[in-house]
Amino acid sequence: MLKIAVCDDEPAQREYLASLVSRWADQKDTPVQISMFIHAEAFLFAYEDQKDFDILLLDIQMKEINGITLAETVRQERKEKEMNRHREEAEPHGKAYLRIAGGAKSVGTQKSGFFLRL
Repeated sequence: MLKIAVCDDEPAQREYLASLVSRWADQKDTPVQISMFIHAEAFLFAYEDQKDFDILLLDIQMKEINGITLAETVRQERKEKEMNRHREEAEPHGKAYLRIAGGAKSVGTQKSGFFLRL
């Protein structure tokens, strides 16, 4: 199931986008879950607990936080989460490690954030 967030401060636009997504999902026989948000702040509040959206449909011109800034915020958070996940997988106990990937060797520690490529 695709989880899709629609974030627009204009109710008519939110409903229109949701109807387009629903129609597309019906045509493609793809199950979707559509969540609608009235502004970026509402999305960010919900995103704290639900970070598994597959698609974000964002209004570019919203009052406080626009869609571009919102997308950048989500992208940066996902990037940081991914980096932390890789760091924890490579070094689960905070110890130094040596990893060989594709012929390159990397040495580093999770606590220092220092990595040396040999």
